[in-house]
Amino acid sequence: MKTSYILLASCFFFFSCKKEPIIIDVPWQISLDASQAVNYSVSDTLAKYNTIGVDDVINKAQFLTFMSNLKAMAKDSVQIRENLREAFKIDSISVCENLLKPIHKYLLLERPDRNTTMSPILDYEMDYVIELFKKCNFQIPERKEVSEENARLLYWCSYIIIRDQWFRVPQREADWDVQTKIDEENQKIFEQIFTEKNFPKEQNFKEILQVLLLHSNNAEWTFKWLKTYLNLYEMDPQTFSFITHFNNRSYVANDSRIREIVIAYYDSYKN
Repeated sequence: MKTSYILLASCFFFFSCKKEPIIIDVPWQISLDASQAVNYSVSDTLAKYNTIGVDDVINKAQFLTFMSNLKAMAKDSVQIRENLREAFKIDSISVCENLLKPIHKYLLLERPDRNTTMSPILDYEMDYVIELFKKCNFQIPERKEVSEENARLLYWCSYIIIRDQWFRVPQREADWDVQTKIDEENQKIFEQIFTEKNFPKEQNFKEILQVLLLHSNNAEWTFKWLKTYLNLYEMDPQTFSFITHFNNRSYVANDSRIREIVIAYYDSYKN
């Protein structure tokens, strides 16, 4: 009898002490301006929220997307996709509206936004985010003149070009050491996305390739993609002015292989 009373009392104590779920006041994504980015402590924020279980939270989808961003900022890629998947399963409408719609808009601005940081989940789960764009029925605006089959490529290019512009003047103070590292990473990402054979001819892709060629200080990469550019756009009316600009501005224009194909282009243009 005494044992039963103890068990009953223990059960009562457990249930009376069980936490009620609460609303956690966090943003759907982490997007910071320059001053906030300098002062934001990822480790302190992780320490604050890592101890909170999803079942302790009422606004689960919001908390999970926030944690995905936070984990990405901490370069912890393990749970990012799983958190996003779970959040979308719990409340797809809110995830579309509050997380994915702002990211979609950010990626497709006419000029890259350097006032606020990109959602950090894009550094790890870009293709999964693109899948979720489709599930949210987000479309690339017609003004972009990009076919549906090339939508994924345009999102990737938008991501690359934002990174390309991040520390370039005059909009922001230059940090050439960091920007050079980003440029090198961009070239690797670009090569994972594109081959010479699958590169689209649409105007947006041409302009993005122009920018990357102008900013490249890697002669090998530049030689390869300048050849591709000329193969695709040699007869384009804008090509002569671009090649002239490239020849005057490129860091690697004096590389012998690059000079050779530029001279060959000029010779063919005259004829």
